[in-house]
Amino acid sequence: MLRMRWLLAIAAIVGGGAALAAPGGAYTSPAYHFMVTPPAGWVAKQNKDAIVVFKEPQAQTRHEHSSNESNEEFLKRIHSEQGEGLRQVSFRADITLTVLKPSTGYTLEEYARETRRRAASMKMYRILRERAATLGGAEAIDRTVRITLADGSTTMNRETFCVRNGSVFTIALAAPAGSFQHYESMFDALLSSFKWTS
Repeated sequence: MLRMRWLLAIAAIVGGGAALAAPGGAYTSPAYHFMVTPPAGWVAKQNKDAIVVFKEPQAQTRHEHSSNESNEEFLKRIHSEQGEGLRQVSFRADITLTVLKPSTGYTLEEYARETRRRAASMKMYRILRERAATLGGAEAIDRTVRITLADGSTTMNRETFCVRNGSVFTIALAAPAGSFQHYESMFDALLSSFKWTS
């Protein structure tokens, strides 16, 4: 009976499209030729506007349930919890990897200058720090930004970007301003793990 429930649960999760953590902790992109290790426990999610988004789960209290529930009740509960976001998972921070292929080629400095110019025209977006960095050995820029939302709340964003083979690769950490510093060492570890595979 217990084995059947595990099989049913796995089928429900896989069938529901839940993201699975990368095996061994590393995430590899054959299409973009890199590998990176996200923070332990973070979940890789696909996104149409990104290569991948790593999200930090914040588990909340699970529903109480009877150990005597039938298989039908068990499946109903699993699907219900999935509908609420499997185990009521919410997210506090995320790390997003994107690639941009501009129609006109940019050097790293040209891209940095253009994005600085755009940022200066937006009241909600303020660059706090910018410095030279590397990403998998490629010359990069590391930038920290404060974003003030319409409701007055603030989000911090730290992005490291480089230009490689005519494309702009960006890895960005986003977190609430109050807890941003907590995530910076995790972001540094992720950046250190980043390697180009070809």
